[in-house]
Amino acid sequence: MKIIIKCLFGVCVFFTTMVRLSAQTVIHIAEGGNVYIQQNASISFDSLVLTPSADVLLSGNDIVKSAMVTHPATGTYISRVYSFSTPVTNYAGSATIVYKDDELNGLDENSLILEVFTNNHWQAFTNNVSRNTAANYVTTTGLTNINLDEITLASNNSVLSLQWISVQASRDNNVSYIKWTTANEVNVSYYKVLKSSDAVSWNNIGKPITANNYSGLNNYNLTDGAVLNGTAYYRILQMDDLGKMSYSAVVSVKSSLQDEFSIYPIPAVSMINVLVKENTAIKYVKLFDASGKLLMVKEGNNSALYSFTISNLASGYYFISIETSDGQFTKGFLKK
Repeated sequence: MKIIIKCLFGVCVFFTTMVRLSAQTVIHIAEGGNVYIQQNASISFDSLVLTPSADVLLSGNDIVKSAMVTHPATGTYISRVYSFSTPVTNYAGSATIVYKDDELNGLDENSLILEVFTNNHWQAFTNNVSRNTAANYVTTTGLTNINLDEITLASNNSVLSLQWISVQASRDNNVSYIKWTTANEVNVSYYKVLKSSDAVSWNNIGKPITANNYSGLNNYNLTDGAVLNGTAYYRILQMDDLGKMSYSAVVSVKSSLQDEFSIYPIPAVSMINVLVKENTAIKYVKLFDASGKLLMVKEGNNSALYSFTISNLASGYYFISIETSDGQFTKGFLKK
């Protein structure tokens, strides 16, 4: 059976027992049933209104309304999502989504845009957008040749441009290897690797890495040969073509120098000993006070033990630093 929908005024919805077009979670077009939407006519599926600029035929399709997307996505979107069990191919025309205030999830109504999962990725439509914040709807016109798989509204400041899959950092021979994987990239411009010694203040390392923009998995890597004292933290910044950014999770690696030496006794009274692992090439062993002032220094001499007499130092906190060709590491101790 074919249903022809023609509208002269407003939005028209016609259906038989094979089509349920109502505010239900699932709108079902039975197998063998067809819904034909004529050019420039409008049809409302719950609060999703489609007005095609070319004839559209829907056959044997479930249109499901839910609060969550079914395809991987990042960013914030409204709690109203429509998905098609069979994507509507080569759709052209306009789409309107009516929403409720309690579905906004903190998004600014004045920045809402249409997000469509099409051709295996999320695509944001930032042009030809009209918003009515009083009546709670967003209309996007001028859509051409898209496949309607899943559709929702998101913020122009929170575009669903990729999915972060994993971020890893490892260290070998005082070199850090940072690897990350994304999926469903769309309109991603580049990535930057950020590094920190405290996970608070961050600096760029290396050059920006151009995004692949593949719909499947995307693998990237960067090598960092600059050793930090202690723990090095890394995260990835993603920038898209609209100038919007997102960050990966933070990962960390410890400097291999951390285990190169130990100090004892702690607390110390008259002497502090620095025991260095065998085959560690020491350049200098230094003693600092809590303000960072250098108090004593010993040159490396292939010895495994370096000792400082500290009986004349005031009680307080001090630091021992060893320096090798691979970098420098510092440990603290209390002097009584």
